[in-house]
Amino acid sequence: MDKVLCSLLLLGTTVMMAHACPKYCVCQNLSESLGTLCPSKGLLFVPLDIDRRTVELRLGGNFIIKITQQDFANMSGLVDLTLSRNTISSIQPFSFIDLETLRSLHLDSNRLTEIGGDDLRGLVNLQHLIVNNNQLSQISKEAFDDLMLTWRTWISLITICEECPGIPYARWSTCTSSAWTTTL
Repeated sequence: MDKVLCSLLLLGTTVMMAHACPKYCVCQNLSESLGTLCPSKGLLFVPLDIDRRTVELRLGGNFIIKITQQDFANMSGLVDLTLSRNTISSIQPFSFIDLETLRSLHLDSNRLTEIGGDDLRGLVNLQHLIVNNNQLSQISKEAFDDLMLTWRTWISLITICEECPGIPYARWSTCTSSAWTTTL
């Protein structure tokens, strides 16, 4: 009887420790971290059941149309997020607010027309931001206030505009499809 009880207790503990992987995704245990890979799976939205301990999340090549505040809530350990090659046309303000450890964000090849002042709020450790191949016509001057961007990040941002000054780091005051204007 004791052996059966111990076995059931051990089984219950094991089941509780195991976290489900979202349908159509592949989850990889990488030592103490978790990678969730869902590229080109036909997803229409960010899966709700992503393990909040995920460090790397790949959602590229799907049909996600918008990013909401709930999509990445409590994912405070996320370091690398790929949302490339979707159909994202809007980012709800404060959608990335819990992602303080995020270092890399790929938003390229979507349908974004603007980046609002609070769309990237919370990304205080971001080192790599890719937003090229979108339909951007306006970027708020407050959009990058939380970001401490590197030269490489600015190069990526500069490529979305036709004419850009050769300044490695500045607070951009406005961006239109024709040019950047900076405030030093």
